[in-house]
Amino acid sequence: MIKICPFWPSGPAPLSKEAEIILKRYLPSARIETDCIIEPSPPQKLPYLAFSDSFRMVDYINHIKEVVLERQIDILWAVRGGYGAMRWAECLVELMLSLRETVKPPVIIGFSDVTFIHLALFKHKITSIHGPMLNTLHKTDKVSLEAMSTAIQENAFPCLNCHPVSGWGMSRGRNTVKGRIVGGNLSCIAASLGTPFEPQWEDAILIMEDINDPPYKIDRMLTQLKLNNIFLKVKGIGFGSFLCKGYDNDAFNNVIIDKMSSFKDVPCVFHLPFGHGKDNLPLLIGGEYELSPNTLSYAPIIY
Repeated sequence: MIKICPFWPSGPAPLSKEAEIILKRYLPSARIETDCIIEPSPPQKLPYLAFSDSFRMVDYINHIKEVVLERQIDILWAVRGGYGAMRWAECLVELMLSLRETVKPPVIIGFSDVTFIHLALFKHKITSIHGPMLNTLHKTDKVSLEAMSTAIQENAFPCLNCHPVSGWGMSRGRNTVKGRIVGGNLSCIAASLGTPFEPQWEDAILIMEDINDPPYKIDRMLTQLKLNNIFLKVKGIGFGSFLCKGYDNDAFNNVIIDKMSSFKDVPCVFHLPFGHGKDNLPLLIGGEYELSPNTLSYAPIIY
């Protein structure tokens, strides 16, 4: 039995009933521990947060610890994103580190604003899954749901198809690169620079996606990463979906190609099937991957 504890790292929203139905279909051996969750209680003056900082950093953390230990929780699965994870992610990481001393910590699943948690865990070499949240399962396609089921039950992650950005780092004289996957939402990655969440970029493959930001904002955030020399530190770069009403793929492709044109030594691909769209294949953040011009593949090191 796989035991799942829903949690709210960012904004408030009731747990979707559709989530339970979908999980029963794709993860029949799983059980959501709904009787032990604490429903969101947004602060009156900050209604975009699921909980106040004071409650989240003490009572909520202690509650999660108690549930994980008493119920032997396998997965902490984010209900939704929004904003707020960066306000308490360090507390959650401290909890995971303390749990690691006595038990196997639960795997954290989510994307979007959960990127801050992924980045913080990556720094401590704790893997997590970039994938659909409970309340986005109903918007996720069958292929991604099946891949998520396989990842959870068999620890087998899918191969993601992609297309090379011109250049592909051929001057490095190789067709593939290997590294630990890090990243997620571009807005969160840019906001992490210069903070405790910023990971070590060396030997990493950076993945990025975004939603509701027009091309000029994507350009600005990529420029921020460029000016911080992030693209020169990583082994490779992969772009997922970029969605914004009124703009098609070409608008974002043009930004990516323009921004990466001066980094032809850096292997770079786009159109990876992950992000805020219906295709949101799971990725093991902190896991070893191999990037080629046409695929991003899970390639764990066998000792």
